[in-house]
Amino acid sequence: MAEQTKISGLENTLKRLQNGQLEYEFFGLTSNGTDCLYFVYENNVFNLEYEVMTESQKQYFEQLKKYSNENNIRVVKTTYQNQPQYSDTRFAPVLRLEINGTLEQADQLGQTLMSKIFNNDSNTNYDIVP
Repeated sequence: MAEQTKISGLENTLKRLQNGQLEYEFFGLTSNGTDCLYFVYENNVFNLEYEVMTESQKQYFEQLKKYSNENNIRVVKTTYQNQPQYSDTRFAPVLRLEINGTLEQADQLGQTLMSKIFNNDSNTNYDIVP
């Protein structure tokens, strides 16, 4: 069973990531098992990513891209060459929000995106993955 948290616990999980206390150099938060916002820590900065594995996730990809453009967040479209569960692309696209931010900036942006894009609130339970 995956570890769970509420959005108020994001900062603590980011600290664990920063301190190398998680299995990987990233983790994801998902409230429904499908839509997952990833927090990546590399080169002493945080960035966020969103991978589109299912058809239903495409809407959030576009919303994240729009939000990022409106808020001057650099976005890069990439892939990890995972096979999506739909047929209009060979590999699942990943939208990388390059904030090159501090823990506090990643925490704030994560909370904002979970609320504004994914329509979650402070009572939402999240699984921490992987």
